[in-house]
Amino acid sequence: VLSVEEDSIYDVWQVHSNKVISTNRPRPLEESHKKADAIISNNPHVTLLMLFADCVPVLFYDPENSVAAIAHAGWQGTLNGVVVETVFKMKKEYKTDPEKLIVGIGPSICMNHYEIGKDLEGKFLKKINPKENILNYSRGKIFLDLRRANEILLTNIGVVNIINSNICAACNVGDWYSHRAENGVTGRFAAVITVNKKN
Repeated sequence: VLSVEEDSIYDVWQVHSNKVISTNRPRPLEESHKKADAIISNNPHVTLLMLFADCVPVLFYDPENSVAAIAHAGWQGTLNGVVVETVFKMKKEYKTDPEKLIVGIGPSICMNHYEIGKDLEGKFLKKINPKENILNYSRGKIFLDLRRANEILLTNIGVVNIINSNICAACNVGDWYSHRAENGVTGRFAAVITVNKKN
């Protein structure tokens, strides 16, 4: 059970971008959502929350500076480097050292279920070295490993502590929501993170 209060939450209008927001306060319920796909805070009284149903939840914690962040990485956010922009903003605003970061990759669609077209194949081949094998070719189709793509982007900027849940939302619709596996008729699960409250 999560011991967080509803009025501690800061959430955004997720738009598949690489925009990152920093906040030192919760979002008042009467305040409109800002458009973004990553949030950062060092306030222990703020709970960062985002919603998912196949896209990759990426959670960041900087133990040296007590900073937390969360990012929503679909294919567009991945191509536009939302995880990279998150780390850069943490570094700029909170002096985060990428090598000291702890990053968790949550339940999201796996390569076996994530078919893409030739247009996206070309874009990802330009973004990430083909030797990284984020693409799989099977039965005349192209499949993308979105989780691995984000791991590589993080590794390329010096992040070394990455924990991948290796849970596929599409393979486990009894536990998670999957937009693709459930043909768009589904809910969203929330991922949340906050920094520890000091005694």
